[in-house]
Amino acid sequence: MNNTNTLNSTTHQAVDTSEIQSEVVQQIIEIIFSALNLKHIDRATVNTETSITKTGLNLDSIDILELVVQFENKFKFKFKENEAYAEHFKNVGTLALFIQSRQNQV
Repeated sequence: MNNTNTLNSTTHQAVDTSEIQSEVVQQIIEIIFSALNLKHIDRATVNTETSITKTGLNLDSIDILELVVQFENKFKFKFKENEAYAEHFKNVGTLALFIQSRQNQV
């Protein structure tokens, strides 16, 4: 019996993926799974529309803080204290777009 959860379409939120670089998405997914040890989620079901919190990956604020540190190290930028984290961490796609925009500012 496989105890791995899969994420169905009800856990996704639409994102315009035309601007998202697949390499950035894959790096984000790798960081999420390696930093947080998400063995209970089927990695193959995670995509740009997968919710970071709530019904998707179900990450809490401590998980988000850990990811912020990991993303800052990997992508070589700092999150600003006054940034709207909730907007950036809606789903994998919004996070990828945010990281791409920050990389373009460097």
